[in-house]
Amino acid sequence: MWVASKYYDCVFAYSLPDFKLLKTVPVGLHPEWLTIPPDGKSLYVAVAGKDSTVVVDNKKMAVVKTIPVGPVPKRNASGMVRTD
Repeated sequence: MWVASKYYDCVFAYSLPDFKLLKTVPVGLHPEWLTIPPDGKSLYVAVAGKDSTVVVDNKKMAVVKTIPVGPVPKRNASGMVRTD
């Protein structure tokens, strides 16, 4: 389970069902919404104070990419796009 903290500017990974803290990942000032695409490989974090979306690898539990998206992103969504 992933949890965002605006106060600490990071996301926390917890195990389920025991809620044991697994990892703290700094992502930048004011993380907002979190989404995990259907493949489950990454966590996308809208980071309002960084004007970007940060990509966290779910296995490494580390930031692997920062995507500039413009001023103060608050929300994000994920899904699948059919290409056939």
